[in-house]
Amino acid sequence: MLGTLVNVGTIVVGSIVGGSAKRAVSARVEAALMTAMGWAALLIGINATIQNMPKSEYPVLFIVSLALGAPLGTLLDI
Repeated sequence: MLGTLVNVGTIVVGSIVGGSAKRAVSARVEAALMTAMGWAALLIGINATIQNMPKSEYPVLFIVSLALGAPLGTLLDI
């Protein structure tokens, strides 16, 4: 429970700081930060996939989920 409260608190504080700092950050720096965070999320996801794929009982399900989820998400615009 304590971890959840700490997580909520840091998200709120981070949102306030980020909202305040956004005015001082140029669009170019913001775009660079978004690109960097996107790459970080992608690489963390790839790493988790590579580590857990051998443990999976249904590795094809991962591929099917991507094949169905990508077009569905595009059609729903999410």
